[in-house]
Amino acid sequence: MLIGSPVNMAWSIPKSNKHPEEAIKFLNWFYSEEALKFLDYGLEGEDYSLENGKVNYKYPTNADEINKENMHLMFLRFAGPSYLANESFMKGRKDGDVIANAIKIAKAEGRQDDGLDMPIPPTLQSKPELGKNGLWMETTAKIMTGKDPVDSFDKFVEDWKKRGGDQIIKDATEWYNAKNKK
Repeated sequence: MLIGSPVNMAWSIPKSNKHPEEAIKFLNWFYSEEALKFLDYGLEGEDYSLENGKVNYKYPTNADEINKENMHLMFLRFAGPSYLANESFMKGRKDGDVIANAIKIAKAEGRQDDGLDMPIPPTLQSKPELGKNGLWMETTAKIMTGKDPVDSFDKFVEDWKKRGGDQIIKDATEWYNAKNKK
C-alpha cells in the first residue's frame, strides 16, 4: 500500500483457475452481513449464541481463546469495516469503553474521515468493477504504463458515471447525510 493512495489492494483471479466463479462467490460472501458477523464474533454456537436476535458473545478469558478471537478479528479480515466500529461488540469487551472513548475523542479532535465505517454502497455491491480496484485501476495502469494517453482519464470518468458512478455518489451522499443529521 502506498501512503496517501486510495488503493490498498487489488484482487486477481489467475487465468489458470479452473473455477473463477468460486472466487467471485467468496468475495460476494466476504462483504455480506453474515461474513461481518463471523469476522466480529466467530462461529455461532461455538463462539456466540443468538438470543431473541441479539448476539450473546463469549469474550475470551485465556490465551488460547484470545488467539482464536484474534484470528477472526484480524487475520481473516483483510478488508471491510473494522470490528472497532461494532459498538455492541466493543461494549461487552474488557476495556471496550476505553477504546470507544478513544475513538470518540479521535473523531472529535483528530483528523476527520467522513467515510469512516461507510458500508459499501448498494450500487457498488452490484457493480464491483466500478470500485477503486476495477475500471479505475485498469485505466490508471494503462495511463501510467503509457498504453493510453493521460487524456483517456476523462473518458474513463464519463464512462464510470454512465455505468453507475453517479448512483454510487448518490448512495454515498445519502449515507453521509443520514449519518451526519444534526
